[in-house]
Amino acid sequence: MEGIDSNRISIKNKSSVFILPMLGGTQRLFFYYTRHVDTYCYAEGYGECIVLKYIDSPDEIFYRFKEAVKQFRMYITTEYEQPYVYFMFDIPRSHTKDYRLFLEGKYSQLSIELKEKIFTFHDDDNYEFSEYLASVFYKDADRKKDIENYLDAELPEDSELESKPNLKNEIYE
Repeated sequence: MEGIDSNRISIKNKSSVFILPMLGGTQRLFFYYTRHVDTYCYAEGYGECIVLKYIDSPDEIFYRFKEAVKQFRMYITTEYEQPYVYFMFDIPRSHTKDYRLFLEGKYSQLSIELKEKIFTFHDDDNYEFSEYLASVFYKDADRKKDIENYLDAELPEDSELESKPNLKNEIYE
């Protein structure tokens, strides 16, 4: 699709892009491109929460990371399912409305606070990805036109410019 790099976002699921930043920090802090596999917004037995999936490692720096995340205010528990390790966190109270909006695919309605966290989190990424995020958050006219051309259809004015999350990809079972 010209003008839209849909593969860029599909490297990881939508929770990795929009939910993980609720915890703060940056990609580098969370080993986003080295150990992080995906993020989930729901876990069987825990309900609505943030689940971070990693490839486990005995490395000292990753061991220190695992100990550090246990100090997060929202930390619930850690589960091991070799070769993976999963960290569960409560949804931050300040982002419960954002969480609901995410599930509905209403990215343009996310709070300014979360949008800033998302931009900060993905700041290590390339310029095109930041541009993509801005086009989704602020319903960029060029992105809308590209989607309409791709679909050969006209979108309603209030349309979001990214699909709703497919919950099959966002739930840890």
